Amino acid sequence: MRGGDSDGDGDEEEMKQEERHLSIRSTRGGDKGHSSKGKLIVDQNLGARARGLQSSGFQDKGKAKMVVDQEEVRPVYNPRPPEAPAPAPVLQPRREAQRNRAIELAPKYAFFKDDEAAHSDSEENEESVPDAGAHDWLGLFSTATKIIEEQEAIRQAREQAHSSKGSQSAVVPISWTLSKDKRADGGSFAKKPLFLKSMCIRILADNANEIESLEALPDMVKSMLIPVICHNRKMTAHLLSELVAGSPVELQLSDCSWANDKEFEDAFTCCDTSKLNKVQLDLCGRCLPDYVLLASLARAPYSLPSLTKLSLKGAYSLSDDGLAAIVSSAPLVSSVNLCECSLLTSEGISHLADNRGAALRKLYIDNCQNVNAMLILPSLKKAKCLEVLSMAGILSMSDKFVSELIPVCGSTIKELCFAACS
Repeated sequence: MRGGDSDGDGDEEEMKQEERHLSIRSTRGGDKGHSSKGKLIVDQNLGARARGLQSSGFQDKGKAKMVVDQEEVRPVYNPRPPEAPAPAPVLQPRREAQRNRAIELAPKYAFFKDDEAAHSDSEENEESVPDAGAHDWLGLFSTATKIIEEQEAIRQAREQAHSSKGSQSAVVPISWTLSKDKRADGGSFAKKPLFLKSMCIRILADNANEIESLEALPDMVKSMLIPVICHNRKMTAHLLSELVAGSPVELQLSDCSWANDKEFEDAFTCCDTSKLNKVQLDLCGRCLPDYVLLASLARAPYSLPSLTKLSLKGAYSLSDDGLAAIVSSAPLVSSVNLCECSLLTSEGISHLADNRGAALRKLYIDNCQNVNAMLILPSLKKAKCLEVLSMAGILSMSDKFVSELIPVCGSTIKELCFAACS
């Protein structure tokens, strides 16, 4: 078959026809199954000319000749090329050489390790391994929000479980009443109601600065009101002058540290001390030196004829002379509290015991450091009616003092206080 010199469309049609005839002949030859070899002669320039037919634009076209023997041509169909044989392993000799080299070098670097060391190394390795979860940590706020959400979910689940359980079982009411009668120890839970008198005393003490006069109050009410006012630290010079006005029976001031000597002297100038039965002027060291005492309470001998109880605790300005003046002014005094009177000595206490030994029943001389126990012992033996003796904090106290005092006054003594006597 030959291709003529015509235009491009004609050449394309001729090539298509040649290909069609070739495929048909090949198919027929395969159908017949002949074993004879066929011959295929194709011009070498035919394929190139057919591919570049449109792009080159040459007018001179080559000619192709194909001579095909129908009986000798046999189609060969081989869609997949034959597989190449697998390459021989090349790395195996290298690995074997490395293994042999490692076996040769192993004795140089190997060493013995006991079980404990191995265990400790494993623990260190475990501790050194970082926590994988730490990388997933989102921050404080996100963590707190997550915790809150989890707690809320747990609470809701608990409430749902409780509600479902409560709906299934019958609710048993719990009856509880306050025990108003008595506690387990026998006391009462309820507060005792205040009496009208106590309520009035409390109201007066709270408004002590507004009180203008105490003249209309009886002595019993005054004795209840003054301790409460002193406890609230609302005592004033005006209230003191109201208390000592006229002829008072009792004067109990547990705290006189607020007053000065001038206010104290002016208050007792017009006081009638003939009916005073109890006098308590504690913490009066600032306002009751000897000269004020001589001008107020101990103005003259027997100026306190009714006095039986005297308390001057903390009178650090009181000396032996002032105590002697009080002793001469109060012939019936039986209870004397002179604790923490730092200026008093053994001479003053001996003078008290010598002059009031027959009537003296209670004597408190705690922390009087200038008092010697053995020096006042002869005078204390004269107090045949002594019931209470308190000498706490006096370092001169000894066994000899006790062994000599008890045979004389032991039959009447009810209370002895020797605290802090080494």
